[in-house]
Amino acid sequence: MKMCHVIELANRLGHEGATLTPADLLLSKLQVFEVNMKDLVDTVALLLDHPISDQDGDAINAAYLGKLTAEDWGLHRTLQLNTARVRDAARALDVDAGRINQRLDELWMRIDAQPKSFRWKMRARVGDRVTWYQLPEEVRQPYEKA
Repeated sequence: MKMCHVIELANRLGHEGATLTPADLLLSKLQVFEVNMKDLVDTVALLLDHPISDQDGDAINAAYLGKLTAEDWGLHRTLQLNTARVRDAARALDVDAGRINQRLDELWMRIDAQPKSFRWKMRARVGDRVTWYQLPEEVRQPYEKA
């Protein structure tokens, strides 16, 4: 999956079911740096429908997300920024914002507990001064002329 970050999914596609796991679906939304309202609404829906767990299945696998973000400061930072945006969206929507906040708190408790790699720590020292994400190229619609 390549949007603002590159996430290897090859070893994540062997599960039962017709779609990605809830954790991978959540990741597909939260890894977009210039997140839009549709992505935020989709994220809110995922968080409402799936509890936080340390395994796949019908839950959001926080152990998996924690491992990915402990290796990649940029991914961690993008998810961190988008978590705040999801919290704001949940307050604006007619949904159970308390449940959303609780699940995000659970998720971040597990993410923050993961030991960070040396590379992560070094990149964290640079922080936001250097761009850490890629903006996806615009996809030309079939009806657009070059």
